[in-house]
Amino acid sequence: MICYLFAELDEVLGKLSRGPSMPQQQQPRVSDTTDTSGEDTDVEQPRRRVRSRRTFKMKKGYAVGELAQFFVTGPTDAANKLSEFYCRVCRKDVSVRTHGEYEIIRHFQGHRHFSRDQRLRLETPGWRVLDFDGNPLPEDELERQRERIMLAPLVVRDREYPFREDLIPDASGDVDAQLPLLAKVSCLIDALQVGGSALC
Repeated sequence: MICYLFAELDEVLGKLSRGPSMPQQQQPRVSDTTDTSGEDTDVEQPRRRVRSRRTFKMKKGYAVGELAQFFVTGPTDAANKLSEFYCRVCRKDVSVRTHGEYEIIRHFQGHRHFSRDQRLRLETPGWRVLDFDGNPLPEDELERQRERIMLAPLVVRDREYPFREDLIPDASGDVDAQLPLLAKVSCLIDALQVGGSALC
């Protein structure tokens, strides 16, 4: 009898030393937790991981093609923002530093850009409306989606920005990153119209 009591006492002391245990069904699971470390991106994707330590610089060749020619120009500061392009639809600089050319299609697919892009292409003569993957929409599909496309916000594209290689250096070899190429051409035309006496 005394041995039995000692055994029971040892069991109780052992439970007290371990502390209260949480029932199995109440223990939190990893899948039940919320990951708040991700970024808020245009396409609602998880936080991007840098693929490599390589740093990409914007190339004019990235803007070649029906998809990019419509909205990609040089950045607002072409001399200093070497890894960015300017989106004429969203009116902001976009970085290609970590993913290079892929950032252009990724930006195109963002929910803030895509709907505006489709409407602007629809209203701009000579341009075809593209689907989410950047392919031209067939005529029947375009007619089916026309009403939805026209519900997107109206976009008025602002002034152009040249690419870095389009900048024209002055006599000292310096370039004005804020002066677009078209402005310089326009200035030259004005000078020729007045007989070349005006300076620009």
